[in-house]
Amino acid sequence: MRKIAIYVATTGGPVQVERITPEYAPQSLVCLRRSSNVLPISGDYDDFVKRGSGVIEREFGPFDYQSFRLDVSDNVGAGLSWQLAFFAAHAVSVSGSLELAEAEDNPDQIFWLTGRVDYDLSVGEVDHLAEKLAASADRFSAWMTEGIPVAVVCAPGNNHEDVKNQPELENCRILALNSAEELRREFEVTGEGEFQRGGTVNDPGGRATAVAAFDGKKVVALIILFLAIASALVVAAADTGAVGAWKRNLLAKVGLSDAPDKSAALSIKTNKAVSGTDIGFDIFERLPPEGKNCAQVHFSGIAAATKKITKNDQGKIQPSSLKGLCGLLFAFDLGITSKYLAAYIEVESGRFISAGSKPRILSGRKLINGRHSWPIDVPRRLEEPFVYKIVSIAGNKPVADKISWLKNHQDWSTAVKELSANGMVVTVNEHRVEP
Repeated sequence: MRKIAIYVATTGGPVQVERITPEYAPQSLVCLRRSSNVLPISGDYDDFVKRGSGVIEREFGPFDYQSFRLDVSDNVGAGLSWQLAFFAAHAVSVSGSLELAEAEDNPDQIFWLTGRVDYDLSVGEVDHLAEKLAASADRFSAWMTEGIPVAVVCAPGNNHEDVKNQPELENCRILALNSAEELRREFEVTGEGEFQRGGTVNDPGGRATAVAAFDGKKVVALIILFLAIASALVVAAADTGAVGAWKRNLLAKVGLSDAPDKSAALSIKTNKAVSGTDIGFDIFERLPPEGKNCAQVHFSGIAAATKKITKNDQGKIQPSSLKGLCGLLFAFDLGITSKYLAAYIEVESGRFISAGSKPRILSGRKLINGRHSWPIDVPRRLEEPFVYKIVSIAGNKPVADKISWLKNHQDWSTAVKELSANGMVVTVNEHRVEP
């Protein structure tokens, strides 16, 4: 397992979270160097853990035990700037592929964190950041000398401005997080991959694996050579039958099967192509597998179960409920004919959380065919419904630049007609998630 070192930024220097141990104790405790010395912040940590007042039980539970003992390498003083680091430590502790580095370990990566975390998981700014950075300067230098990747994590705004202007951090990754949930991306926990890379929507165990993991350059070179030898057959063959299937599979392996008011324009037909031939599209709910929870899906790399969302009699996608929902999976199907496809999400209300960057294959820069997916996560709490549209553009030429053009066009209906006149297909699908 990869070892992740989590450090709390303090004015006395960085303090490592060494271990988290579940306990059947009446309250959670923060202890010094595995001793019986209980730190004064224990009461605040217990409030941070408990359901109702805090977020740890809610995000990572339910637990079979009542509390935790969290051991740190040095004293953590008063205040709440430790919350982001403790949240990160709990995220690592539930991961099936990561573990907390202890004092004697050589970590694979270091996270230096400071920030408050509220009940909605928003990351808040902290005081005394300059003193914390100065107190950690020697450690930053030592980590750089040892060649250990370091991520400096804080709140956006003034804290981020203070951090990014520090010359001693020029070799560190600086991350300004709006939400603590964004940490999942930094722990390299991603959602389901493209369908054709193994598995199906109903078998999320076949998750995407980058070609680079197999020494991608050699693989691509061999495939291109093979394609050159067989080019006569490929060009002459139709897109159907055994040869067509062989060609599509081969292309997939090299990645080649890789705000104005729009209400009036969308009233033409929602959930259908606004122009041209319909593009196949479905939305799947991403749910926790039996015996698991969304925190494990989000932070531990456990594949979500999926359930296709049906359409009503008018062809509109049925709304979803946030209860028990980890995220959504958008599935595009272009059939056997290769096209360029670009897609984006337009949020009307509420919010979502990226489960990783949008797949490059949906950027409109590569010819693709068949089925492709894009997973997103949803927050655990919503103050208002998450209402959004998925807009996609497909064509026989690259369409990457058409996304921003369509977003910024003053007359969306006219823009769609113009794209259609140039042989492109615009598809709009609407969906909502109720709190």
